[in-house]
Amino acid sequence: MHLGKSYTVAEFTFWSRRQLYASLACGSLPVVLYQFFGLKWLSIPVSVVVLLGTATSFIVGFRNVQTYSRALEAQQIWTEILNGSRCLGMMSRDFPAGQAAGRDLVLRHCAWLTALRYQLRTPRIWESAGKASNVEYRKYYRVPEWETPLHEALARYLPQAELDSLAHAESKTSRLLGTQSATIRRFLDAGEIGNAFYLELVGSIRGFFAQQGRAERIKDYPYPRQYAVINKLFVRTFCLLLPFGILTEFEKLNASVSGVMHGNMIWLVIPFSTMISWMTSRWSKWAKARRTRSKETPMMCPWHRSAGRSNTNSWTCWARSAISPRRRPSTVLSSDHSSLSLSHLRPFRSPNKMSLQGC
Repeated sequence: MHLGKSYTVAEFTFWSRRQLYASLACGSLPVVLYQFFGLKWLSIPVSVVVLLGTATSFIVGFRNVQTYSRALEAQQIWTEILNGSRCLGMMSRDFPAGQAAGRDLVLRHCAWLTALRYQLRTPRIWESAGKASNVEYRKYYRVPEWETPLHEALARYLPQAELDSLAHAESKTSRLLGTQSATIRRFLDAGEIGNAFYLELVGSIRGFFAQQGRAERIKDYPYPRQYAVINKLFVRTFCLLLPFGILTEFEKLNASVSGVMHGNMIWLVIPFSTMISWMTSRWSKWAKARRTRSKETPMMCPWHRSAGRSNTNSWTCWARSAISPRRRPSTVLSSDHSSLSLSHLRPFRSPNKMSLQGC
């Protein structure tokens, strides 16, 4: 996530410099062969490049639309989880069975948020977080999920007996929601809550199950591989053939210019083909970098407003205060606790304002 106003040209160029070097090499080689070695047959009709470029723009544009839709759905998922968490905190504060029971529900919910965060931070083979252009930015941030084991993170919220039963569960998130549902049912059977209160709590758990499933679908089902391969094939073919298609076009310009550039217009193929190829390849890579919202890449978009600490911890503090008699309900909720983070990343200071507190 970028905490400044926008990416600078220097930051974007540094991130994509490897593709810039490749585009420069692809643009220089045809010109050298054409100008110094007299290989005039290397030129291809510009109409071929135009048709290929049109098809490439449609394919890359379709991919950007799909990745934006996935990113928008991810924002909607975490907004629903945020709203549901607030409702659960309010209901737990007014829990008829007592504040201790409400506190247990809140802490177990925080454990579910932590388990879901770890689950969505698990690397997948199709993700691009391991690319060299993204790995080099890791010196500006750290990922707690890669440093702290899950059982240590859950120990803050769950008793040891529940941690032991959770250790061998295939889906820890589903097990936690199931335990939450069983606890609420036990309160109903004991007569500590009424049917209306029970239905509201069960409805919130049903909503968390639904949002968890949607988040898992985005995480575990990437952009279809056949479309990704076709996208890469079209982009690379276009970048490779572009300088060959504009050789004769720039050669024709020699008849209309004079001075030092007369006879040397062919050399302008290098900067123009490099710029177009670099922009096209970066357009495609940017879509690839943001197709999964739970990754750690410099091109991720913000999921929530920046805060000085993890918003998951902020929600936990708010929920604990909501069931504490020492705080009035009207002073519990503040704007600092209005967002919920999946990534749980603590940003480091960096000279280029790069940070991945969450995205």
